[in-house]
Amino acid sequence: MAKSPRVSWLPGRLAPPIHRFDSLSPDRFSPISTMSVCLPRFLLTLLVLGLLIVLGTLEYTWIEGQLLADALYMTVITVTAIEYTKVFELTLTE
Repeated sequence: MAKSPRVSWLPGRLAPPIHRFDSLSPDRFSPISTMSVCLPRFLLTLLVLGLLIVLGTLEYTWIEGQLLADALYMTVITVTAIEYTKVFELTLTE
């Protein structure tokens, strides 16, 4: 009777990954391919952060009625969680 191979993972879990280093091509991990994946994600992150700052500045200008520079300052210290001295006190809306 042949021995069955021992299972090293629990039933119901995914099998451990199989590493096949012989099938990796040399250009698979090249800096060009890594850059082509990372650059769009980085640009998307910058775009979202920029939109957040623009919308926050407009919100402070529109709702609070403050100057654009003060609103931008308040947005940046809020987004970055620095919380320096506030330029103006916020109003309570009901």
